[in-house]
Amino acid sequence: ENSVRRMLSILPDDTVIYPGHDSYTTVANEKRINPLAP
Repeated sequence: ENSVRRMLSILPDDTVIYPGHDSYTTVANEKRINPLAP
């Protein structure tokens, strides 16, 4: 949980990430929808 918050807080919002449960997303989108995001 802390590592997710740390990574989302330091990566640029336009960084594309590939979570294991979906095709892809961006840091900005995860910050908007993910309760673990900072």
